[in-house]
Order: sequence, then structure tokens, then C-alpha cells
Amino acid sequence: MKITFLKSLLVLGAFLCFGFIQAQEVSGTVSDSSGPLPGASVLEKGTTNGTQTDFDGNYTLTAEEGAVLIVSYIGYKTQEVAINGRTSINFNQLHFRRRCRSIRRSCNYRLRYYNC
Repeated sequence: MKITFLKSLLVLGAFLCFGFIQAQEVSGTVSDSSGPLPGASVLEKGTTNGTQTDFDGNYTLTAEEGAVLIVSYIGYKTQEVAINGRTSINFNQLHFRRRCRSIRRSCNYRLRYYNC
């Protein structure tokens, strides 16, 4: 009875250890030309695993080894970057998303939207 319990405990411990080896911690900073972006979202693509940057634009996230990080911020373009074994990834050049719609009235009084 003791031997069976010890064997099962050993097998369970091995599975837990190998499961944690595949995950890695990634950290970095999200900023633009004017400085850090607090509250930017950093997500692991295809999962619900994610975090937000702190007041200084720093983040820390535990993700799978071959994962892709998605960084988004209100009014900025979303960026995707593969981890590829790196432990530090900085997002330095987030660009504004260009949103400009003009409304023109045609002769038959229909509204038409045009993207700039």
C-alpha cells in the first residue's frame, strides 16, 4: 500500500514539474515617443492569460514558450510579437491608429461615409 502511494506521488510530482518547465516569465515596458503607457493590455494570443502595464509602463507575464504576445492600448495600433525564448520584450514604438471618417451628402440625400 505504501509503495503504491509513493509511486503515484512520484508520478504526480514528475507531471507537475514538467508542466511548469514549458511556461516562462516575460517582462518588459510598453511606451511610445512621449513616454510609458500605463494601463496597456498585454495578452498571450489564443488564451485569456494577460496583464496590464503599471504606472511606469512595465509588465510581467507568465506565458508558454512558443507563444505570441498581443499589446493593445486605446487609440493605438495593436502589435503582435513572438516570444521565441526571450525573457524581456519592450514595445517602444506604438503608433496612433488613424481614425478619420468624413460624411458627405450626395444629391439624393443619402449619407455616405469615406475613410481618410
